[in-house]
Amino acid sequence: TSQCHAEPRRLFLPKAGIMSVAGSLQAWQIGDLPLAKLLAAGRRVGRADQKVIRLAVLGDAATQHYCMALSSAFKLRGWWPEIYEAEYDTIRQEVLDPTSGLYASEPQFVIIFATSQALVHRHHAESDKEHLADIIADEWRQIRDEIKSRTSAVVVQHNLVVTLDRPFGNATVAFQDTLAGIVTKLNSRLAEAVQRKELLLVDTEFRASFHGKRNWLDERLWCQAKQALSPAFLPDLAKSVTDVILAQQGEITKCLVLDLDNTLWGGILADEGPHGLEMGQTELGLAYLRFQLSLLRLKQRGLVLAVCSKNNEGDVLDVLDNHPDMVLRRSDFAAVVANFGDKV
Repeated sequence: TSQCHAEPRRLFLPKAGIMSVAGSLQAWQIGDLPLAKLLAAGRRVGRADQKVIRLAVLGDAATQHYCMALSSAFKLRGWWPEIYEAEYDTIRQEVLDPTSGLYASEPQFVIIFATSQALVHRHHAESDKEHLADIIADEWRQIRDEIKSRTSAVVVQHNLVVTLDRPFGNATVAFQDTLAGIVTKLNSRLAEAVQRKELLLVDTEFRASFHGKRNWLDERLWCQAKQALSPAFLPDLAKSVTDVILAQQGEITKCLVLDLDNTLWGGILADEGPHGLEMGQTELGLAYLRFQLSLLRLKQRGLVLAVCSKNNEGDVLDVLDNHPDMVLRRSDFAAVVANFGDKV
């Protein structure tokens, strides 16, 4: 499970060839790499046998390091990205000009990296703050519509990080015309657009909250270089973008195969028997109960669950069918394999 931490957990690449490294890395590990190591790893990946994916990146923040991290993340996941990076803060110009590099690059995906920092001065100068979020949301919709009218590309848009600006302290959430209120409303409009299938969403607000906004946001870097976030978190954000795009390309998890002892329940069934297992009735058991609830939600979304465990099959089926604290039952698994043979 994910750990709550302010700084990304650091994983260090071995000195072996990058192809062996890339093959051994799980996708979630890419987001935990330090930026310098992610970029170094990406530079050592060859193009041979990699699938090509064409991207265009438009942003109202500096995107050089963002694109570098994105390129490396794709390479480590087996894709060769061809990225068109627009100049800083030229989203509208690129979209409205039919001869722009955006259209010349013929992207499969257009990434719109909009940021809350870029709204600060507009919010300050706007007299009609009550309707500002609706005005901006309509501008975004027009941009997406223009892209779709000229290309077959899928639009991928970042939502905005709700700022740390709190002019009314704890009461700030009650004032919709604050910058935080407008950003929140804009994120809600983007979520509605996702429901209408107008775009794919990168939940930047969640990523920033997960790591801690005091760490994610760096006002010094924004003022000096228009960097929307601390470079330490670019690998995590880039990995999140690749998740969204590669899922659209069909790279999704379809089946989750589970062990049982100290995985689906606490304890070892063969040693402690069904009544000695921990599931819900103890502090430790509550963790396994919550894990089962998470698995059930995945199954309800369409993920296939299966069991592969070194156990006696009859004992396993008895627990799945009859244990009062089990959330998951035998019918929730497409297959239950329990024996003492080799799992592979």
